[in-house]
Amino acid sequence: MIAFGVVEFLELVQREPDLLNEIGAEFNTWLAEIRETLDWHDRQWVDGPSPDEGHYIFKDDLPSEEGNILPGNWQSAMGLALWGSWKASGNIKHKVMARKIGHYMKRRMGLYAGPKYGPGAFFWPYYLSILPLNNPLPEQQVTDLNGGEDFSHAALTAAFPLTLGLEGEVFTESDMQAFARTIIRGFGRLGDGVLFGNIVGTPAFGPNQVLIPGYFLRIAPFSREAYDVVAEFLLRYQQNPRNVDISQLIRFYPRPLSANHPAWSLYE
Repeated sequence: MIAFGVVEFLELVQREPDLLNEIGAEFNTWLAEIRETLDWHDRQWVDGPSPDEGHYIFKDDLPSEEGNILPGNWQSAMGLALWGSWKASGNIKHKVMARKIGHYMKRRMGLYAGPKYGPGAFFWPYYLSILPLNNPLPEQQVTDLNGGEDFSHAALTAAFPLTLGLEGEVFTESDMQAFARTIIRGFGRLGDGVLFGNIVGTPAFGPNQVLIPGYFLRIAPFSREAYDVVAEFLLRYQQNPRNVDISQLIRFYPRPLSANHPAWSLYE
């Protein structure tokens, strides 16, 4: 997760020549350190089960879980770092691995469809399904998730699929609309900036679980309504929004912010 923040920063720096010159040789130093960190985890990498899939497993870093598949938010964190490495350095190996994680996750996130969720909304538990799911699933089955993953972890789980969707990779426009329904008809369905503490949107978790909501703002190009649901929570109910959320609130805003937009008040 730390590596992702660094590589995304480096990716953005490349677009600003003055800032790139200011960083100088440190740019390549940071890239090399990120590459070394990611490649160290190759010992945890497993290709498959399908040819276009891949995932990470626990090793001796957590002996009690050794050999088990990492939960979705861990897979997502690695996927974000790998994709960021590709974007910042052109590392093809990391791009291939990131896409494989994307395919692996997509086939194990439940797409629940029916009168409530329409063509489908994505919901998932803390540990993704070991086997691929036969999507779409009847929406009645969403109760089996018992609310699904808590919000703070689910935001990280969703961050990688949303990032790939922004790039037109693995997750299609239809998939991104499904994530929009996750927000609008799931954890944000009450409106007025109120968000539930789990991905499905049940009272099982309190609002103190609503952490790092900014990752969901990546949905903006596909659904202004979904963006507004998350933004309203940040602007109305978070007394001290985290920098990672504020930056994404501005970065993914559907159009340039005017000087009198309420988001600017967060800097005052």
